[in-house]
Amino acid sequence: AKSSCPIDAAERAPLRLPLHAAVSSGRAWSEGVSATLNAHPSALVAADSETGLFPFMLAAARESAERDGPPHMMKLGDDKRMVPAGAGGSEEGEEDEGRKLRVLDTVFKLLLECPVLVKGSRTAQSI
Repeated sequence: AKSSCPIDAAERAPLRLPLHAAVSSGRAWSEGVSATLNAHPSALVAADSETGLFPFMLAAARESAERDGPPHMMKLGDDKRMVPAGAGGSEEGEEDEGRKLRVLDTVFKLLLECPVLVKGSRTAQSI
C-alpha cells in the first residue's frame, strides 16, 4: 500500500527530541531537563537533528552563544573565587553567576549520566 504522505519517509527530517529542545532553550537540570531525560533516557546519546550535537554540548553551546564577544578575562575576587575581570558585586552579576552555575550543573549532570560521550573513540553510532 502506498503512503498518503506526500513526502517520502526517507526524505523526512528527523524530529528534534524533547531533551534537545529543553537544553537548547536554556532549561536547567532542575527546570525539567532531569524529568525529560527520565522520560526518554535514550535521548542522552542521540545527536540533535538540527545541530548534530549531544545534549550536554547543546547546553554548553547555549551558554557560549549568549556571551557577548570573546570570553572575558578572569581575576581572583575578594572571596578567593574566580570572577570576570570587570565584575563588581552587582545584583546583575550575581544573577549571571547563578545562570552560569545552572548551565554548568546541567552540563555536568548530563555528562555524569553517560561519560563515554566525551571519549574520543566513541561516536553516536557505536554507543
